[in-house]
Amino acid sequence: MRSLSRLSLVTITGIVTACGGADSSGALAPEGALLGSNGGGSVSTTAIALRVKCELRVGRRSKISVDGNNLAPLNAMWSARVASGGRTAAAPARQGVGDEVDFDFDSNPRDIAAGATPIAAGFIGINSGGADVTAELVSASGMVVATGGAECSVR
Repeated sequence: MRSLSRLSLVTITGIVTACGGADSSGALAPEGALLGSNGGGSVSTTAIALRVKCELRVGRRSKISVDGNNLAPLNAMWSARVASGGRTAAAPARQGVGDEVDFDFDSNPRDIAAGATPIAAGFIGINSGGADVTAELVSASGMVVATGGAECSVR
């Protein structure tokens, strides 16, 4: 059995802002926006970090934390989905604080009362070939902006 807590940090880099030159009609040339040509435009990128942590207390508790960082736009609405052993759960949308948002999924009634999304005590299934839990961070428009996974600590 695993006894040490493991977490996964996934970094996804995406184009957040693109500024390029316009062609003679005044329209932004796509290749200019992406390559920074046609007038010296540039591309700005930011890395979205998604941290997934999980713990299984066999027969008693499943606990998952999903934390996003470097998100844009600031203070936006986000949701998270988790999957393990053929089971899935989705957290309701919540507003980020600045460029961060976090979600908790738990089977402990006290943590659920404190705002965690409820999951069954046996939600987490141990996967000997990779991540025990996978997670997706979803924008208000329904787009998956980051994915990650983790091997869970087991007690």
